[in-house]
Amino acid sequence: MSNIFKIENGHKIFKDFAWLMEARGPVKKKCFTYREHLTRIEITIKKNTVIFAATDGRRLHTFEEDFKELKNIPGFGPGVYSIDKAGQTYYLTIDKDTKYPTWRQVIPKGEPEKIINEFINKGTWSDLSSSYYKICTQLEACLNLNYVKSLVGLTWTIKHFGGLRPIVFEALKRTAVLMPMKIY
Repeated sequence: MSNIFKIENGHKIFKDFAWLMEARGPVKKKCFTYREHLTRIEITIKKNTVIFAATDGRRLHTFEEDFKELKNIPGFGPGVYSIDKAGQTYYLTIDKDTKYPTWRQVIPKGEPEKIINEFINKGTWSDLSSSYYKICTQLEACLNLNYVKSLVGLTWTIKHFGGLRPIVFEALKRTAVLMPMKIY
């Protein structure tokens, strides 16, 4: 297996992958503690399903794809990857030295307290604000609007497990897990 592979615009998973990248941690240092491992993504393979995961520590995006769709990409395989983007192409390089967070443990288990379905409109800020308001009032939880903005264009099944536990958004083969904000 090669140490690098690429996903180009037009590939079946390109749009899902671009969405995944929105949850990746910041690449440049800012004023907070820099956690380089959160700029990476993880790819796992279970049976015939490939699972892509990215997190910045406050939100998590995952999507699944059939292994048959990806096995012919030269260099493709499971592992932790660093990402570079040039134009409309993502270059993934295996990073054998980085341990990725155990992201599956943050996904709540059991029965949610509330389940709603909401189409998050990708029209104007007014449309997005309307969806955001409905979600926050129905769940009785406040979310970061910038995180909700990355969910536009799909109807999501939204599961709230209560209190400050993560809120799970599911649509098609995508899953987003968002931490609610604590309001004092």
